Amino acid sequence: MLTFTTDSASNNITFMQTIETICKKEKIEFDSYHRHVRCIAHIMNLAVQDTLVALKAGKAKDEDELLEDAQEEQDVLESSKIIPKVKAAELNSQIEMVSH
Repeated sequence: MLTFTTDSASNNITFMQTIETICKKEKIEFDSYHRHVRCIAHIMNLAVQDTLVALKAGKAKDEDELLEDAQEEQDVLESSKIIPKVKAAELNSQIEMVSH
C-alpha cells in the first residue's frame, strides 16, 4: 500500500493509525501521517462552505433544491413570455377598435 486518499474526517485519521499499528505488528513499515493523502476536492469544498458562511450567503443548497429552483425559474420564464403576447393582443384589439 502506497497511500490512502480520504477526506479529513477524524475517523479516517483513526483508521490510518490503526493501519499503522497493524503494519507495525507485522513488521511492515507504514507511517500513517505521510501515507494519508487528503482529497483536494473535499478540502476545497470545506473551504468554499466556510467562505459562504463568512459571507453570510447561507448554507449551500443540495442538488435536489437547486434542480427544483431551476424548474421554478423556468416556469416563471415560460409564463413571462405569455404576458407580452397577451398585452400585444389586447393592444392590437384596442387599435382595431379605434381605427374602425
